Amino acid sequence: MSSNQQFLQNLYEAFNKGEIETIISVMHPDVKWANGVEGGFVYGRDAVREYWTNQYKVIQVQLETLKFETDENN
Repeated sequence: MSSNQQFLQNLYEAFNKGEIETIISVMHPDVKWANGVEGGFVYGRDAVREYWTNQYKVIQVQLETLKFETDENN
């Protein structure tokens, strides 16, 4: 597994564990995140943190990577 793939795998595992701060720490400060519940988007790390904190109260998230692919730019 490449270092990029390991990085992504680690993020998936953190997400599944509800480690929101781990995920937030690697996001761009001006992140734009789709609001899958209410529609639209949330903007910035604080808004994403609030969004996912509220989501973890009502749903249990479990993501599984199926495969990783790279393009000519890795």
